[in-house]
Amino acid sequence: MERSLLRGAILIGLSLAHAGCAMFGRFDPVDFYERDPKYSLALQIALATGLTRPNVYTGKPEPINDVPRAQLAAALKGTGSGAAGRELLHAAGLATGVRKLTGAGIAPPGFSPAGAGVMSILGVLTAPPSVKHPALSNHFLVWMPKSEAATRKDAIHKLEELLLKAYLDTLPSPYTIKGTETVLYPFLFGEDKIETHYLVRGGVCDIGKTKCALTPSVHEPYEVDRGPSWQSPGPVYVWHNCLPGHTGDCPGATIRTYCADYDDAGNPINVRDLPLAGEAEHLQKMSALLPDWVYIYSAPTNERPYPVIFHRGETLYFIEPENESKNQKDKEAS
Repeated sequence: MERSLLRGAILIGLSLAHAGCAMFGRFDPVDFYERDPKYSLALQIALATGLTRPNVYTGKPEPINDVPRAQLAAALKGTGSGAAGRELLHAAGLATGVRKLTGAGIAPPGFSPAGAGVMSILGVLTAPPSVKHPALSNHFLVWMPKSEAATRKDAIHKLEELLLKAYLDTLPSPYTIKGTETVLYPFLFGEDKIETHYLVRGGVCDIGKTKCALTPSVHEPYEVDRGPSWQSPGPVYVWHNCLPGHTGDCPGATIRTYCADYDDAGNPINVRDLPLAGEAEHLQKMSALLPDWVYIYSAPTNERPYPVIFHRGETLYFIEPENESKNQKDKEAS
């Protein structure tokens, strides 16, 4: 019973991917580059990349918001004084999350029915909408100072090298790299594209005719004249998730690890992501090897039903800052 209740999440209302467009006015992530003390750093980063955005009527960020400390404290009463970070956030999920809702949906206290949606996070994960909300996937969130690279092409190359090295240096057992292969993608117009695939061995990759590989992919970044106030104050190259509902190219950076079976004619079948890709422990270890201007958003999972952001090996949680909690108490007392 307790475990089922803890399956709530900070991430709620992903039905907004379709129905909630009218709930939001003009939105530009750059508007959130100035640090706001009422937000946790995690929430500030999510706002500055469009993973969440303020509801035009309530002003509250949706679908990701900070856990109010008052609710967190109440939820922690039954967890014991030795609760570590993981248990603490499970309690936070209990305090603010959405239970398995049915029918038209019943909003938890402090959340609108539209924000609550009609599904828990686990329901969304098992039956995603046709346009997947970016908050349901892992992302590299990057503000590279222009002093690190003279041109966009140099910046792309540099970030690709950094991400690939961190990924390979933290590749979990039993997987190893056994070599590379180059694949040419001819284009009718413009330059042909050449990709280097890193061949993976170990685990499921050694079963039958299965072949596994990982491929880094860094798209064209945005360029802005001023980075976030908690990062470089000067001009930066920016990579992050697509904005909700966006179609087409995005300034994203990914490393896809996949495997495929092959038929007798040598054709790939049953292409699928390798389970090691995106494991939270791996992402956290990667973050420790990356520069200060790289963050990793880790989406909710069945095992950890709330999102976090990894930075330099540390975990940033979506929890209301202490100063904002104190301000709220002062308002209620006056």
